[in-house]
Amino acid sequence: MTLDDDYPSHPAQVWRTLVINGRRTTVRLETVMWSALDEIAEREHADVPQLCSIIDRRRGKAGLAPSIRVLITAYYRKAFHQNPTPYRALGDTGGDFGPLLTYAFNACGPEPEPQPDDK
Repeated sequence: MTLDDDYPSHPAQVWRTLVINGRRTTVRLETVMWSALDEIAEREHADVPQLCSIIDRRRGKAGLAPSIRVLITAYYRKAFHQNPTPYRALGDTGGDFGPLLTYAFNACGPEPEPQPDDK
């Protein structure tokens, strides 16, 4: 799978049923979040229910889905800080973003169509 195959045309949410800490739980996350969690699990030689069980035990009163998003964000932020060199300064791009930022923006949704001026 390539990064470009990873996100839909909009940030659709998908339900998955997992067994977390011995109980069956349904979690709703954006497709790109499920893909990121799958990648983290694969890289860490774990499975998604194992990761979610650890998150569940550590989340306190926070919701499970937001806590999963926090783990994903923290994981990728740590990876980013291990190689923090940007593609180029955002203000110097003229609208042409580097591959990581382009991917991240696309995960948020498609580029809106230009709107005609109301004048």
